Amino acid sequence: CKFFPWTVMTGLTLVFGTVLAKTWRLYYILHSALKHRKSSKVLTQDRSLIAMIVTLISLSAILCLTWTFYDPLVRRIDENLAVEGDDLVLVTKESCKCTNDAVWVVVGIAYEAIIMICAVLCAFSTRYFPIKELQSQGSILMAYFLTVTSIVGCAIYYITKSIGAETDVP
Repeated sequence: CKFFPWTVMTGLTLVFGTVLAKTWRLYYILHSALKHRKSSKVLTQDRSLIAMIVTLISLSAILCLTWTFYDPLVRRIDENLAVEGDDLVLVTKESCKCTNDAVWVVVGIAYEAIIMICAVLCAFSTRYFPIKELQSQGSILMAYFLTVTSIVGCAIYYITKSIGAETDVP
């Protein structure tokens, strides 16, 4: 239970942070060129982008550490008897719960949404990049597709959870 938020938050931050770093670099170069300024080589180097991703991962780790220490997820097993035809069946459902799980999930989603929105805004701002050698349609499309699939996936998960059909969704 304690490992789950770490893997989800770190994985999403790595994916969205990488897309953000790449689209931000394109945005920075384009913005500098439009203002007729020379772009800083330090800010556009791979080391700077890695530092950006490490910072985002560190913020994600701080959030997960806070969650783990102050309100850890605990494994919960619910057992109910159900009638199937002439037989009684013991239905066991395992879940991970904490006192304020909705709050922690909302904070985690908000953090990832901020990263995702920044990546989409940078991608949208650089969709018509005038320098052909620096065009990166793959990164721009990836930012859009990650956003759409994340929104659709969260919506499907929320709908199935709210109607009580979530037994197989997690």
